[in-house]
Amino acid sequence: MYFDMLTNAFEALTWGTKILSKYNQAYTESYFDAIRECQKQAAEYKNFEVFDNLRCMLPSEELYEEWLKNTDTKLNDLLKSEEFSSLLSNYVESNLEFRKLLKAQGYPIQYFEDIYEFITNNWNSYYTRRKDKVVSEFRISYKKDNTRLMHFIGDDKSPVIEGKNPLLIIYAPINQFHIMYINPVRSVVKSLLSHGIDVYLLDWGYPTSKYNELSLFDYIAYVRDAVQSIQNQTSISKSVNMLGDKMNMDENQMNLEIANTKNFLTYKTSPENSSSDRIDQNSKYSKKISILGYCWGGIIALCYASLNNNSIRNLTLLAVPVDSSKDQTILSTWAKNLDTDKIIDEFGHLNGQVLDIGFIMRNPVRYTVDKYLTMIKKYNDTEFMDIFRSVEGWLYNTPNIPGKLFKDIVNECYKNNSLVKNSIGLNHEVINLHKIDVPIQTIVAENDDLVSSASTMEIENYVSSSTKKMIKFKGGHVGLCISGSAHSQLWPEVADWILAN
Repeated sequence: MYFDMLTNAFEALTWGTKILSKYNQAYTESYFDAIRECQKQAAEYKNFEVFDNLRCMLPSEELYEEWLKNTDTKLNDLLKSEEFSSLLSNYVESNLEFRKLLKAQGYPIQYFEDIYEFITNNWNSYYTRRKDKVVSEFRISYKKDNTRLMHFIGDDKSPVIEGKNPLLIIYAPINQFHIMYINPVRSVVKSLLSHGIDVYLLDWGYPTSKYNELSLFDYIAYVRDAVQSIQNQTSISKSVNMLGDKMNMDENQMNLEIANTKNFLTYKTSPENSSSDRIDQNSKYSKKISILGYCWGGIIALCYASLNNNSIRNLTLLAVPVDSSKDQTILSTWAKNLDTDKIIDEFGHLNGQVLDIGFIMRNPVRYTVDKYLTMIKKYNDTEFMDIFRSVEGWLYNTPNIPGKLFKDIVNECYKNNSLVKNSIGLNHEVINLHKIDVPIQTIVAENDDLVSSASTMEIENYVSSSTKKMIKFKGGHVGLCISGSAHSQLWPEVADWILAN
């Protein structure tokens, strides 16, 4: 057994070394390519001397930028190659086998992982409480398991808006929702509130190992419950506003009317009388709502819309991976080629820190060293530093993804492309995008390196909606939420469309 462990550890080290050598080769080749480009530019000057040629080999800002640009190109090709995917797969599987051998020998692997989960969970609780103080005022409208439905009130929001134009934001179960409200200056939530939209947001929380069996169907059920909660709440607000307009009604009569309204809604949503699978749209108190889905949250939104089209007023998709055959990003390639079932079967979930490492591996220098060099240059820019610190705190507070959910999305959406093939089966129902006929607004980031814009744009070919709008934004995946241009140009346009449709 110990010989097997030693052999397996050596195999893991070997695969890891080969991966590291591939990165070193890419960085080295990129550096010499940058030097040649620098020399080529210098040769265009009439007074080119040997000194200028040598200077190109010394560190400089121009050379550094050229080198970093070259590494993006080389790594993009390398990391999506079959050779690298094979190396990465062998490395992951050898580590999984080593972990199994350690457990078989009686090493308390699970014990230490439980301690680590306890520490990270407590840190997250502290982080969430701290961030909640920064976020605009909100109420918790619904809570189940780790999921909570946040109803934002906000300083910019007039009481007249409440109950009108309700919008549910379905955030991705990757990282946490705080990127939608990174700070009071760059807040998607505040932008939508300021345009008269009644904003709700599903916060998935920080799932622990006890929630490993949560599936895509469970997440759709959370959305269904949240929608019904919003409909009930907006109906009460509407009824109370109508009652308030009856100026001649005495206080006792008004209290009786409000009580009757709440009693009716309680009856409609009680377990014995509710139909959580379908909401009665003919009800006197029913109200359609708008939905906005971001990234994997958009996958959940599409599945919900397919099954509950009649409860939706309009649908906005923000950088959503729809057609995996068109998604050529590095992470998508890895998701299609790695045996993710083995990872989930061993750990029960996908660890959030593994995702962090995966994001960094796209270009370790750019996503570690470079951003801190940029920070040093802009250290005196107060607005930049506030956003930088907030994004860093959000970036490395990645929750675990429940194993069943991760399998459902990776296997069905990435490997089998079942979302556009209309072949995802959930609890005896099939997700069919053709059933979606509500107005749909699709937003893509042209420089998105997490979700290919071509993958997102394909949604227009699979829904039955007669009203469709496509917005192309010059930025990246996260820039959709935090960049100045997004808040000055993109989100006012998005909000106007939601209100008009």
